[in-house]
Amino acid sequence: MTFRPWPCLSYCVIKANLKVAATLIASLLIVDIAHAQTVQGRLLNESSGQPVTAGFVVLVGQDSTELQRTLVDEGGRFSFGASRPGRYALRSQVIGLRSTTSEFFQLDAGQVFEFDFSVPALPIELDALVVQDERVCRTREEVGVAAATVWEEAQKALNAALWTERQGLFRHRLTRYERLLDPETLDVTERGENWTQEGLYHGSPFGSISAEELAQSGYIVDAGNNEWVYHGPDARVLLSNTFAESHCFSMQQHRDRSSGLVGLAFEPTMDRDKPDVAGVLWINTETAELEFVEFRYTNPPWDLEYNDAGGRIEFDRLDTGAWIVRRWWIRMPVIGLRPAQTVRIGNRPIDPYFLAAVRETGAAVSEVTTNAAHSQSGTGQAVRAYRPDDAGEVTSGSVLGQRRSGIRFGVNVSLLDTGSEVARLNAAPAFQGAVQVSTGPGLQLAGGVQLSSHGMQAARHRYNLVLAFVEPRFAAYSISSNVTPFLGARVGRAWEHVKDVGATFRASGFVYGGVGGATVKLDNRVLLELGLSLGSLRFGDYTALTDRRWEECVAEQGGMGVAMPATVATCSPPEFWTGPQLTPGVGTGISGTGDVPAITHSNTARDDAWKGFWVGVVFRL
Repeated sequence: MTFRPWPCLSYCVIKANLKVAATLIASLLIVDIAHAQTVQGRLLNESSGQPVTAGFVVLVGQDSTELQRTLVDEGGRFSFGASRPGRYALRSQVIGLRSTTSEFFQLDAGQVFEFDFSVPALPIELDALVVQDERVCRTREEVGVAAATVWEEAQKALNAALWTERQGLFRHRLTRYERLLDPETLDVTERGENWTQEGLYHGSPFGSISAEELAQSGYIVDAGNNEWVYHGPDARVLLSNTFAESHCFSMQQHRDRSSGLVGLAFEPTMDRDKPDVAGVLWINTETAELEFVEFRYTNPPWDLEYNDAGGRIEFDRLDTGAWIVRRWWIRMPVIGLRPAQTVRIGNRPIDPYFLAAVRETGAAVSEVTTNAAHSQSGTGQAVRAYRPDDAGEVTSGSVLGQRRSGIRFGVNVSLLDTGSEVARLNAAPAFQGAVQVSTGPGLQLAGGVQLSSHGMQAARHRYNLVLAFVEPRFAAYSISSNVTPFLGARVGRAWEHVKDVGATFRASGFVYGGVGGATVKLDNRVLLELGLSLGSLRFGDYTALTDRRWEECVAEQGGMGVAMPATVATCSPPEFWTGPQLTPGVGTGISGTGDVPAITHSNTARDDAWKGFWVGVVFRL
């Protein structure tokens, strides 16, 4: 047997070295434990002396930089283990109260320093801040007092959320989803995959790459094969110096003045040439809590007039004082490519790319439980549970508002056909105004009024028409991102009115018909509409308020039971009202000019038709 000593020798040397290393490490640990130093105490309300039960205490060093932070418990207690002796101070960070920093104190080696930290109960009054819109680019250090106050409260929540992530104190059940939205209304058109996952809060449910990487590569990155990767700013990014140096900040008033929110807006500096983000951190003016952050992408790599690409991050404070990202979503354009044969009309090229849809991906926390309870008993103690509709089951709000409603007005060049050669009406512009609302994917409901005044052939009077209508529409598909055809119906009520010298005629009826055409997107808020309309107006009996000349003419020339336009046209030609015609016993036999009571006549066989060409503009709200 051949003896090979070297492997044994090598193993023995390694084993001996490990024993020496273990002994050395144990000795160092014993020395370190023996000389450990601790700061502990309670966070108290200075006025009442009662503990503050929801807030953070920060341990700061000699240079006032943050070293550690911890969440106080239900008794306001906190504890820090300092790595080395030195001079330290404590800083309170309680949302809704002004931050306070204690005097510096000396912490000696191995000392347990007891400190009851009393803080004044000075509330932050955000509702008293004056918000003024300004276009000046200011860094976070340059903003005014109001913006600095809002940023301080937002910073407290962001730091708290970041601390909660790092501690891994909670388990969560998270519902993730993907779906497609209509690019015009942002209504859900196709529900994609939904899935649920559970786990520890080792990191946020919403996480981003580092602020340095985002500043270098941008928030939208080309992944090849016509695919893009979209990033959003998480708490870590928003708190970073890199983000602060590359963005401008200002105060912003919420679009809904009664919302109780005040915002700190951010946008990239002018020298940023990469895809970036602009948005607002929205703070509740009553509680001073950070409600949500909304953002939109700037300088995107696509050449489309689409400004709704962006996202939203919603925060929530748990009863323990910890903060979590409760819900988030990002919306991304789905860009379609037209067939090669459709990208040119004559010699005019058409953009081959168009906005086909909007993809929304997001997640929502449905339940939060304590991690400790899971590890001990296998079932977590519920800290917070959310309703199902908080987990992505309903349409989210838009980054810029959904613009579901709009106001439209325009001209319908309308031709009315009374069905009588005697009472032919001239074509005339019909002025129309309406309010329209999106009621579902591709569906709209409009209501409005149309006014027109028509001349009548061989007659001297004007025929006035008022329509009050309801118009449901359906857009089945889009030719491109800017052109969408539609079909619809129109039902409503009509009022006709004719006034001549010595006579007034009125009638009302019902309107029913159809409309069809296309909308052309001029920009995100303005649409041009082109279309055709046709249908019928069925009138009931008409009322005539005339003098005796008109009444005799109607009775003799038109006769009772004849539709109103034909009757009026017969008695209306100018030559009929010449001097000789007014002589008793001559011509028509008209013998007087005295007024007669209003008389109702039958509108026999009165079913008018209309057809018209519509040109209109829609302003979306």
